[in-house]
Amino acid sequence: MLQKKVEERTRDLEIKTLEAQEATHAALQAKEESDALRLVADNLRKSAEEHAHELEEIDKQKTHFFQNISHELRTPLTLILNPLETESKEQPQNKNLEVATKNSRRLLRLVNQLLDFQKLEAGKQELKLAPLDINRFAYICGDYFYSACSTKGVAFSIHRDAQPIEREAEPIWIMSEVNALEKVAFNYLSNALKYTPKEGFIELGLTQQSDRIRLFVKDSGAGISKEGQAKLFQVFSQVDETTTRAYEGTGLGLALVKSLVEEMGGEVGVDSEPGEGSTFWADFPLCEAPVESEDLDFEVKSWLVEQSQGETGTDDTGIFKALDEAADGASELVLVVDDL
Repeated sequence: MLQKKVEERTRDLEIKTLEAQEATHAALQAKEESDALRLVADNLRKSAEEHAHELEEIDKQKTHFFQNISHELRTPLTLILNPLETESKEQPQNKNLEVATKNSRRLLRLVNQLLDFQKLEAGKQELKLAPLDINRFAYICGDYFYSACSTKGVAFSIHRDAQPIEREAEPIWIMSEVNALEKVAFNYLSNALKYTPKEGFIELGLTQQSDRIRLFVKDSGAGISKEGQAKLFQVFSQVDETTTRAYEGTGLGLALVKSLVEEMGGEVGVDSEPGEGSTFWADFPLCEAPVESEDLDFEVKSWLVEQSQGETGTDDTGIFKALDEAADGASELVLVVDDL
């Protein structure tokens, strides 16, 4: 009887020993697999880090290249533009000088946009924010923009909370920088002018809600689909990216607007429906009125709204007429457009 119990106990121990050995083997195998997976993961992480570093270096080189090329382009452009503007004043009837001057301003605008955007992206441009009366700012911008709209035959109005804006109205203070806010407003305004047909309308407005103020530009253009809106405010992205698009542009202006507004603590957006026009807006937080304030008075830079071959917002070079004639078979036309 005792021997039988000893044998049973021995068999149990042998079984447990075998199970322990199998468990140990399984554990060792699992550890080997785990080590192998860890090694693969480490290699993948190292490869990803190296790839990210390479992309970062490429991005730095790209930024450095754009900054350098923008500087290199801006200097000769300025030297070209100065004598052109002088000669244009002395020869106001010379259409060739007028076209050359306006296109030089347009190119300078594109170069400045590129340089500003790259500086913001690289963190090398810090805005010098100070309290600014956006009511006075909007009035001055609108006062300047009237003539551009009049030239194209587009109605233009300025409102604050649905009422005509007044220069001496109660100030609305935001933390901003004049040069930056100027670029925001005129990117919106020049885009509206570009896409609004003759006899259409453009509205520059302000609406106040609680502790925020919205600067907006509304137009009666063709409007933008939801798919098109998703492309807006992205670098080098355009709603119409085909080579036959009706309007020129870099797709950089709205990306610059977004960066500038966010630097000023605001946010941007668009409300639009196809066939119903568009409203581009920028919201800013209000700030306390300064203890002492200077009267805001600045001169709008002429190149901010230069975007077409002839008069601002019009085609007085005859290029679209020539395109129509070519389409009718009246003549052949080769159009070469250089863009950034």
